[in-house]
Amino acid sequence: METLKDKLSLEGSFTLQYADPDFGGEMVNLTNANDLPETCASVQVIYTEIAEDQCYRSSLSSVGSFGSSHDTMSVSSNDDIQSVEAKLRQGCWPEVFQVPKVGPELELVFEDGNRKYLSEGKKHLDLSKDHKSQFLDAIANRIWEYKAYPTHMEYTEVAKAIMRTYPCLAEKGSSSGYDEMLNSIKFKMGNLRAKMRKLDCMELNVNSRKRSYPGTSSSKHKKPKRAEINYLQDIPIGEDATSMESY
Repeated sequence: METLKDKLSLEGSFTLQYADPDFGGEMVNLTNANDLPETCASVQVIYTEIAEDQCYRSSLSSVGSFGSSHDTMSVSSNDDIQSVEAKLRQGCWPEVFQVPKVGPELELVFEDGNRKYLSEGKKHLDLSKDHKSQFLDAIANRIWEYKAYPTHMEYTEVAKAIMRTYPCLAEKGSSSGYDEMLNSIKFKMGNLRAKMRKLDCMELNVNSRKRSYPGTSSSKHKKPKRAEINYLQDIPIGEDATSMESY
């Protein structure tokens, strides 16, 4: 157990199960590595207590299949275990979204806007086109650190965080105060995904919905099927598809 923790950088409390051929491939608890079949085995890591900073899955290169609701790994039963870590993003979606710092010029604009908002009766700050684009770029880049496809609820959390940080951006005539901002963030993220897709970002290409006509785009990303990998890392610099197959 400790060896696996060290080799795979696993954290938190977990138990191991493996497919026992003596019981028709049923998953049973693994207490001793000597119980594993001599050839290879499909091993499940079942977390009983997940560490807060563990927001990624580890995959192992070997023979086996993915198809469980748990984090499933296929491992060879010898000591030569090769692991390939794949962090989904920089981290999990935060409990409280932190609005990123922007350039000093725009920070001064927001500081002045907040001051006037509090002293002059909730005066709305009208950003220039350039300032608004700069701000939305910063927001989209921060969102990208966590997710390429946020949910509507997550977009709403971002908009609320912006209103808490910069109340001067509250919109008049809007019941929530951020309807236009919410739509602008979604639009900006769509533009960012389009740019990244043109750069052959594997994560976006693998999640693109199958199109009816060549060359046409789709407004929604493809929903993953059961046991389908929903994320594919870009090939590391210095490697290609052929060299990756050798690992």
